[in-house]
Amino acid sequence: MDTEVQNNKRIPWNTGLTKETSPSLAIMANNKRGKPSSRKGLTKETDASVASMALKISQLKKGKQPIFGAWNKGLTKETDERVASQFTSERSKKISNALTGREITWGEKLSKASIKRFTDPAQREVSRQTMLRNFQNPEWVKNLYKARNAKPNKAELKLIGILDKNFPNEWEYVGDGKMILAGKIPDFINVNGKKQVIELFGRYWHRGENPQDRIDLFKQFGFSTVIIMDNELKDERLIVERVQDFSSATTLHEVSNVRVG
Repeated sequence: MDTEVQNNKRIPWNTGLTKETSPSLAIMANNKRGKPSSRKGLTKETDASVASMALKISQLKKGKQPIFGAWNKGLTKETDERVASQFTSERSKKISNALTGREITWGEKLSKASIKRFTDPAQREVSRQTMLRNFQNPEWVKNLYKARNAKPNKAELKLIGILDKNFPNEWEYVGDGKMILAGKIPDFINVNGKKQVIELFGRYWHRGENPQDRIDLFKQFGFSTVIIMDNELKDERLIVERVQDFSSATTLHEVSNVRVG
């Protein structure tokens, strides 16, 4: 809507107006009461404002970005008092108080819809097959992890510290999607020419999984794998010995003799 500029501030067109003093506000009030609008019967051929709105709708349908000109476009809380007022602790408290005790049902509706959808075995199988196909596409997986802004978790950060301290410039963290094997993402790879992988298994995130399945999968691509459980991270000496023995092995047969988990 139109605004006026006063003292370098943008003033809304309806500041200080009421439905008693402004015909525009009176029309809006009447519309809310179900009364007919004074614009009824107007067309884009006979009215400029209708023609403008028709143009914006046409732009949307053609995939173009219509020029709506939001009042706060380009403004920040540092340059505009109205924007700054939206970030005050008092406003946050008002919103919190207004929502206190309010029943929010949209999340429950979404949950019910999801439950209903996935109680159908056929639908579950369709979703499973779709995800399996997607994870076979390295570019899809890469974009997924990028969108999630994947970063090392607490346990992975601890193992990174142990590896960097005891094996500098030997292992690289790739659990953020840098490397994908058969739709699976290893945690660490050897960067010195050895096809070796370190997998960190969390008792929570990997519950129900068999570490041997991951070892066998990576073996198909010529990679040997050693599994480290997250509860073993408290013993740095043990981790160092495990990784040292694993790194010094030169064949898949030798690696298979290294203790796993």
